[in-house]
Amino acid sequence: MFGGNLPRCLHNLTSVRYLDLSLNNFTGHVPSSWISRLKSLKYIDLRQNLFDGSFSFTLFANHSHLEVVDFSDNKIEVETKYSGWVPPFQLKVLVLKNCHLSRIPEFLHHQFRLKMVDLSNNKIHQRFATWLLDNNTELAHLILKNNSFIGPFHLPLISSFNISSLDVSDNYFNAQLQEIGEKMFPNIEFLNLSKNHLQGDFLFSPGDNCKLRSLDLSFNNFSGEVPEKMISSCSTLQILKLSHNNFHGEIFTARFNLTSLWSLNLNDNSFMGTLSRVSVTQFSYLSVLDLSNNRFHAIYVDLSYNNFSGSLPSCFNQIPSEFRETRYINMQGNRLTGSIPDDFLNKSGLLVLNLKDNNLSSSIPNKFGTFPKLRALLLGGNYLNGFVPNWLCELNELNFLDLSRNSFSGSIPNCLYNLSFGRTKVDGDLFETQLVFGSIQFGLYFSGDALDIYQLYGEQRNYIIVDPKIEFVTKYMPYNFKGHILNLMSGLDLSQNKLTGEIPFDLGKLFQIHALNLSYNQLIGSIPETFSNLTALESLDLSYNHLSGEIPYGLADLDSLGAFSVAHNNLSGRIPDERHLSTFDNRSFEGNPFLCGSQVEKKCNHESLNSSPMPYAEPEDGKWYEIDHLVFFVSFTVSFAIFFMGVITILHVNPYWRGRLFHHAEQFVLSSPSARPTLPFSSSRFFFRPPETSASSPSPPRRSSFGIPSSLLFHFWRTQEAQESRDFLRSGNRVKSPAPRLSGDTSSSQALSSSLAFLQPPSYSFPTKLASTAIVLTRKFRFPACIAAG
Repeated sequence: MFGGNLPRCLHNLTSVRYLDLSLNNFTGHVPSSWISRLKSLKYIDLRQNLFDGSFSFTLFANHSHLEVVDFSDNKIEVETKYSGWVPPFQLKVLVLKNCHLSRIPEFLHHQFRLKMVDLSNNKIHQRFATWLLDNNTELAHLILKNNSFIGPFHLPLISSFNISSLDVSDNYFNAQLQEIGEKMFPNIEFLNLSKNHLQGDFLFSPGDNCKLRSLDLSFNNFSGEVPEKMISSCSTLQILKLSHNNFHGEIFTARFNLTSLWSLNLNDNSFMGTLSRVSVTQFSYLSVLDLSNNRFHAIYVDLSYNNFSGSLPSCFNQIPSEFRETRYINMQGNRLTGSIPDDFLNKSGLLVLNLKDNNLSSSIPNKFGTFPKLRALLLGGNYLNGFVPNWLCELNELNFLDLSRNSFSGSIPNCLYNLSFGRTKVDGDLFETQLVFGSIQFGLYFSGDALDIYQLYGEQRNYIIVDPKIEFVTKYMPYNFKGHILNLMSGLDLSQNKLTGEIPFDLGKLFQIHALNLSYNQLIGSIPETFSNLTALESLDLSYNHLSGEIPYGLADLDSLGAFSVAHNNLSGRIPDERHLSTFDNRSFEGNPFLCGSQVEKKCNHESLNSSPMPYAEPEDGKWYEIDHLVFFVSFTVSFAIFFMGVITILHVNPYWRGRLFHHAEQFVLSSPSARPTLPFSSSRFFFRPPETSASSPSPPRRSSFGIPSSLLFHFWRTQEAQESRDFLRSGNRVKSPAPRLSGDTSSSQALSSSLAFLQPPSYSFPTKLASTAIVLTRKFRFPACIAAG
């Protein structure tokens, strides 16, 4: 991006034909001497700079090739008076936006090849220049918005223009608009007459090949009805803005064919009639819809599964009381946010309100509407919190209440038993809406997703019958209920919240309810015995709570029960296995470790799984569990054996720990004379035992049964010579090393030699040493022999 004044070197470019200096920050005056020398100039674009000063088109007096001029969005003041001057050029494009024009430049009287003229955002104060259209028959784009044009906006009646875009918005045109039709504007695509003072009927009669894509008539004083030919023939229309006028009558008729709309603004008029599926579901591309401040008879409003965002609209509450009431509002599956406003609805005739699967938050207001005839309130799948309001109990005719998948807390209101849930019987279709108006019979019948329309003449009445569908989860699956089935079905869904406390016993008074779902909460206490009165119940889900106690035996009598789950609670006792509860498998009871019975394949009170059901034993009748002694001892023995073998394996593999064990055993032997082992002499006697002495006699030196002092034997056993002797004896050789020398008399030495010759011990393997160590530990610590050896 460049800035500053234009460099002087550009003055030498006298043969330039295309000059584009747009989108920069050039400042100063446009050099008049340089511009006048560019005689070959055909295209000049100075838009969106900071040029200032005045500019006169007489500088182009020698530019016979000039066709495109764009000086928009600068600080240039373009002169408008050119008395007597006839320019040598014929422009095709002239853009002078925001150029401080006070009048249409006079030199345009001599232009006859214009295809685009944009004089918007100026201060032009005069009547509309019809000559501009007469002189330029090829003019396709005329933009005069945001000026001060006055007077009527009248066009030559006998002319046909090539205009495709006409924008005269934000001016002061007044009076009634003349008829605009296919004859005058056969190629019109964009027509903007907004923000003027036009009044009267909007007379627009397009042809069968209507090309209109955008029509903005907002902020005028138009009255009358919208031309029927326009709403039936202009199927290419994408933007329709009729807001802030005085239009009246019906726009959503059977001939409404604006299927390409993505923005529809009809607010602040006096439209009336019926909003039905003929006007809602065909908007495949609709992004903006504003119907507020009208007199629509909104019987059936279905805006479900779109991408509407923002807060809940208040337009439903602005329908005058003298007009018929809304019966069905479905806004499920959008992106609505915020809280439910107070006085959101006050429609005494409302039957269905569906706001499921949005992003609504905060708590339910104390009372956001008055609808005594409401049959279905569906608020599941949002972020609503707080307590479940008690005023919901005043909806006596309610058949469906869905508050699931929210963050409601507190306890379940005891008064919910006041709700109908199918107890109220009526004649005919409970959800069918039939209204009478008009002079001929005109019926609208909904069959699936199609709308069948027919007319019957003879009776002086009109009927509109609306039969909606309701999505409700039962038996773990979402189902769509419609037609007469809605009279037979009822349900309460409070699942996936944070509800606490006990389940009200009064819910057992909902005798005709078909689906009850309280799962995924924090409910405590027992399952009410009164649930055995719910004889019409088809689906009961109490899973994932903190319920305790036994399963009531009366639930086995609910023959209509097709789905049942109490999984993941703290229930205990015997599961009734007679009648209907016997048909449910372990999945309905899992996560309750203290339940027993055939459904979970767990015995109860020494009974076989095939035994007949017995009442659950009270605590004073004995324990409901037992200990199998055989299993206990077998498991203990196997565990101990595995532990023992593990210790043996470690000592056998790891010489360090084995050596440490033997070292400590030797230390224990040497530290306690009474426990010191002696040399083994036979298979029946493993140790030398010191002779017993009386307490009165002096203690002689401890000797073996052969008269050899024990200390001498231990000294021999621990010396290197003793090791050599043991090796000698194990090898079976009689003489291989010198005999050990012992101090003392000859008889002692001979006795020792005889002892060693008699010993001939087997090879001392690891198990033998371990057994000896075990005996030492037995004597040292008074261990039982089996533990020391084990």
